[in-house]
Amino acid sequence: MTRTHLSFLVLLAFTLITSPLSAADDVKAVSTEPEARTFSPKDQPDEVLHYRYLAPPQVKKGGKFPLLLCLHGAGERGDDNAKQVGHFKPLFASAQTREKYPCYIVLPQAPEKELWATYGWSTPRDTMEGKPSRSLALAKALVEELIKTEAVDPARIYITGLSMGGYGTWEMIQRYPHFFAAAAPVCGGGDLTQAKALTHLPIWAFHGDKDTVITPEKTGNMIDAIKAASKDSKAKWTLYPGVGHNSWSKAFSDPELLEWMFTQKRTKK
Repeated sequence: MTRTHLSFLVLLAFTLITSPLSAADDVKAVSTEPEARTFSPKDQPDEVLHYRYLAPPQVKKGGKFPLLLCLHGAGERGDDNAKQVGHFKPLFASAQTREKYPCYIVLPQAPEKELWATYGWSTPRDTMEGKPSRSLALAKALVEELIKTEAVDPARIYITGLSMGGYGTWEMIQRYPHFFAAAAPVCGGGDLTQAKALTHLPIWAFHGDKDTVITPEKTGNMIDAIKAASKDSKAKWTLYPGVGHNSWSKAFSDPELLEWMFTQKRTKK
């Protein structure tokens, strides 16, 4: 081997070691597939919540990241720990989105016949009960545990949900109005008696004007009640013309949703 060949090989090796990965290679390394997990509270070891979990692309020591809790609809209930993921995929399915909005994604699954909310939709009640449902309580406990064990920023906890999960989103923020930094309920409904407690919270709700499963008035009346409770309220909603019950397809595909959400930070009570 000549000196010229040897110098070339040394230079090539140095270039490969010191050059950063191309943007394409870097994107491929970002995971967009949530991991299947289960959670049991330490004080309730017999209770089990199935959930899917996705960490930020890179968690650096000392860094803190937002957490997005996603509550599925009635059709995704079960114990397969898989069905609850599908409708939320636009929020994290691309590596570019994961890099632009690095966060923890948490997707719990309620068992068959269980509900997130204690009122509305398939119940005769219009106001929430004194205690949360089993599934909603476990989802809240899971997020609290992740705040302790992962690099989660407690000032940037976000929540969204669709249909049954839209009701669950409303009930979660009604019960814990100062726990979340922002909420995006989709085709759900809130407890009008709790509107005053939500005037400080950034809320962006969504509904289709042709929804016959959960009528758009369920969202509209809640937003109106919050605005009536305070002229400084941070609640708004988008009504999609010609859209039925599947308004989540448009909502979760809207690039402005995550941009809006990630600018929100919880204010101290």
